[in-house]
Amino acid sequence: MKRHMPQWHASNQFDYSVQLQHPRNSVYGKWILYLPSSTVTARLRCIWSNQRVLKQGEDKNVWRLQKTLYGTMQGAHDWAENLDKTFEGHGYYKSRADSQICSRVYDDELTLTSTWTDNILGASSTTEGEHLAKAELGSSYEIKDLGEAKLILGMRIDQSVHGDVRLSQQAYCERLLKCFNMSECSPSATPLPSGLLLSAKDCPNTPEEAYEMKNIPYREALGSLIWLQVATRPDLSFAINLLARFSHNPGKPH
Repeated sequence: MKRHMPQWHASNQFDYSVQLQHPRNSVYGKWILYLPSSTVTARLRCIWSNQRVLKQGEDKNVWRLQKTLYGTMQGAHDWAENLDKTFEGHGYYKSRADSQICSRVYDDELTLTSTWTDNILGASSTTEGEHLAKAELGSSYEIKDLGEAKLILGMRIDQSVHGDVRLSQQAYCERLLKCFNMSECSPSATPLPSGLLLSAKDCPNTPEEAYEMKNIPYREALGSLIWLQVATRPDLSFAINLLARFSHNPGKPH
């Protein structure tokens, strides 16, 4: 609460001296305290379905929301729209292939940004371009510079002195193996064995076979592998697409 309230005051998030006028409704809100560890986390929770009309004699002083709050239904849309306008104002162009990627070219200087909610990963061909991009964003928002990127969305980023960049999801792979009880499995040179043929004939044909596969997390495993396929392991694409054909009724061979 001590952290949120000064921020809201500084950004003019609420108007605290509003008299509610009839027939407008108010939304009930309350502070919720989380005690997961020694650190106490506070959240202001408002449920939009709990609107009500103030009764005669009740205090009509309410908070009027001036800007969208993070976590509200409209919040994500407004934030994305605002950030797009900010990047556009600084001379960036949005990628047609991925709307979260923006780029800017000044002479021979290239600057790229990638946005995930309110986390922005950036790269520039020059140190001056890096400092300029950070200064421009800092003039529009209150930002926290985390320095050279080391980890983002579960991917480890390794950069060499020569400018090479490598992405790794080793930690994510190890968590998947542990989650699906395959930590002791033997490694394989290819995602699928050579010459493997799978078909609908391999699906369970009897109640006993279906019961045997009932508790096998086949879809969950495929869904977890898709993030690897998209991010750092495109070589898994064929195997995942093939196995996904049988996700409605997988058998032992699958």
